[in-house]
Amino acid sequence: MLGVKEPKRVYIKESRGNLEQRQIARMIRHLRNQYHDRNPQQSMPSDWLLEQLVINGAKQCVLAKKSWEIKIRSTLKEIILDTSYPDCQYINNHNYMPLFPNSEFYEPWEVHHAMKSLLSFLDG
Repeated sequence: MLGVKEPKRVYIKESRGNLEQRQIARMIRHLRNQYHDRNPQQSMPSDWLLEQLVINGAKQCVLAKKSWEIKIRSTLKEIILDTSYPDCQYINNHNYMPLFPNSEFYEPWEVHHAMKSLLSFLDG
């Protein structure tokens, strides 16, 4: 417009790890949807919960892998390992409170079972 300055846009550069975690979460969501199409009776975590699980489960050793398939498998295995204990210490990335219990009433053992189902579906 005439005489009106457009406000400056501020772009926040995401860290490489955060971007890779979001990409891994997106791929696991696609995997979850494919699995759920074949097994509609199986309860699966929501998009929000999957993102939180990946943020907590995708450690630096996972992000260092080269292949996306290996990153997905490693992330699922980390989540399975971490949720095999009843006192899982995952944190909600938005408010820094414990992830379990949450508004979806998902417990660690349910996440553990769902991630094992996704990993076996990925295997074949």
